[in-house]
Amino acid sequence: MSLHNSPQLDRALKNCANEPVHIPGAIQPAGCLLCVDEKSHRIVQVSANLESVLGLPVNTVLGAFLFDVLAQQSTRMESGPSFQGMIDELNTLSEERPLVVHEIRWSVDGVVKVFQLSAWRDDHYVVIEMEPVPRLRQRRILARINQWLARLAEAETRQELLDTLVGGIRQLVGHDRVMVYQFDRDWHGTVVAESCAEGTTSFLDHHFPATDIPEQVRNLYSVNPVRSIPDATAKPVPLLSCDPLARQPPLDLSPGMLRAVSPVHLTYLANMGVGASLSLSIHSTDGLWGLVACHARQPTPLSPALRDAALTLVRMATQRLFLLQEREDARYARRVLENRMLLVDHPGEMVKPDQLINEYGERWMDLFNADGVALMYQKKLSHVGHTPPPEALLRIVNHLNDEHHGNAPWSSDCLNETVLMDVGRLADLAGMLALPLTAVSPPGWLLFFREEQQHVRYWAGSPEAEPVVVEGRAVINPRRSFDRWEEQVAGHSPPWRSIEIRLARELSENISITMFIHQVDMLNERLRKTNQYLASLATTDSLTDTWNRYRIEQELEKEVAVARRYTRPCTLLLFDIDNFKRFNDVHGHEAGDRVLKVIAHEVTGCLRESDNLGRWGGEEFIVLAANSTLDDGAQLAERLRLHVEALDFGELGVVTISVGVAEWRKGDTRKALVARADEAMYRAKNSGRNCVKY
Repeated sequence: MSLHNSPQLDRALKNCANEPVHIPGAIQPAGCLLCVDEKSHRIVQVSANLESVLGLPVNTVLGAFLFDVLAQQSTRMESGPSFQGMIDELNTLSEERPLVVHEIRWSVDGVVKVFQLSAWRDDHYVVIEMEPVPRLRQRRILARINQWLARLAEAETRQELLDTLVGGIRQLVGHDRVMVYQFDRDWHGTVVAESCAEGTTSFLDHHFPATDIPEQVRNLYSVNPVRSIPDATAKPVPLLSCDPLARQPPLDLSPGMLRAVSPVHLTYLANMGVGASLSLSIHSTDGLWGLVACHARQPTPLSPALRDAALTLVRMATQRLFLLQEREDARYARRVLENRMLLVDHPGEMVKPDQLINEYGERWMDLFNADGVALMYQKKLSHVGHTPPPEALLRIVNHLNDEHHGNAPWSSDCLNETVLMDVGRLADLAGMLALPLTAVSPPGWLLFFREEQQHVRYWAGSPEAEPVVVEGRAVINPRRSFDRWEEQVAGHSPPWRSIEIRLARELSENISITMFIHQVDMLNERLRKTNQYLASLATTDSLTDTWNRYRIEQELEKEVAVARRYTRPCTLLLFDIDNFKRFNDVHGHEAGDRVLKVIAHEVTGCLRESDNLGRWGGEEFIVLAANSTLDDGAQLAERLRLHVEALDFGELGVVTISVGVAEWRKGDTRKALVARADEAMYRAKNSGRNCVKY
């Protein structure tokens, strides 16, 4: 019976999200399982296939001591092997080492076989999986891995890297289709790279709905990066207990490889024509980025060695992927910085809104992939490119002033789904990024606009979730068709990337300061006290109450002049808060602002009276240490690093900094000194972060 009304769809989605896939009470028949009580060392649960895999009758093993079972096995083998190595490995299980893997030899019906043993703790139990290890030419596998690792290391673009990865994985594991599946912000997936055998349906550039991989399944990839289903047609093997009536909690099988597959997912694979699958996670610093998904039409057993080889390639590709992304982001950040420096190097020359827009508007549009930009300052509006009409812009700004408070940006790539659709005449504009200019009074706004970008999105089958009732319970019915399904996407602009928002915010801070200088220039002598207050704001960062970039530039110029004239040492420390983007993405900009405030306050308390701290931009700070040598600066940097690392930020976790130190050299200009400190800081970040380089 199909259901399509919203309440029952909601119940079906909720039931799907609550399915306890980590405790299925069964395993796949590709190996066997034993569960040992940690205190008594008795075997309290086993998989029903124990005898067919290890030659051990279930009724003789349940309740027996693990050591007795191992001792009996030792006497059956002519070589009389010792299982002490395995016992030693099991004894190392801890929070720091939650999983141990060990290879053992085991006699089954007089034939010695090799098994891979994987063990982990679950509450007061030790769970042991054993998988048969087929004989493989290890050297040949190693040679193939090295060949593909070299090719991955040579990739210079993201697409080249991902195409190489899927080709390498498919050659290793022999599946018919290997895809890289990237998640978007709503957890829908897109196939961004693919390698297919002849006659296999391609899903390249196709989208898959978030319901295909629900949240609790995605979360399992943080516990175990590999999900192997060698035979999607095989029946699960139940776990048997020595006391069926005992209330032993179901075992968490997440860390292992044999966890039984959800019936819903098995139906999904069958509908897709998949007989075996292998999924390997790709994680960024922000969490699960995507998956490498491998599909075979027929059941395809996979040795632990090949599975590990595939994981090695994925991990290498992951490192390379985000290194390439960091390089691209760094190049982009340099372009934005060059435009910000134009405002810093020429203060007061372009200060009126119309002057700023006329001089820099088109550059800003190009930098942030915008179709229009508007600037509101002291109730004066300037705009260039494609924007709403002036009266609509004024209504938008008034709405932002009324509803949006603080320093955080506001963005949307679908304005028709926000209250702004009723505020201004948006026409074919679908995206807006709004950045408050809080250093000026009254606050102003920098607004970027993007046009609607209509396009066709291809789905692998209809993305609509179909609820059905099974045994009186609403569940999501696995999709039966994966034929191309077209969706006409309208009303959306390209989404605003996190780095675009961050760098636009830094630009807005520079604009805010530039405008503030304009305000100071407009004041007359009759407003002397107000002028002093405003002058103070012009040289102080509004968030951290430290020097702002303009003040740093001024004081650094003076200090370089003193060093040049009197040959007095001068050292500059430039530090950056590590992984700060994650704070804003995960905890929000308000939490990020709190981190900036605390670090500025704590670092200031560690400085001498002759030292000064300023915010260079974003999460970067500068310490100007007058009359200090390079050794003095390095020691100060290490003290600051240790002090910040020891700060307690509660739920935000540990915060660290990477510090670059540079000493003034004869002939150095202000910019040269900053550039060397910046270079040292990036060496610190590339050396693993949380360190000092000079």
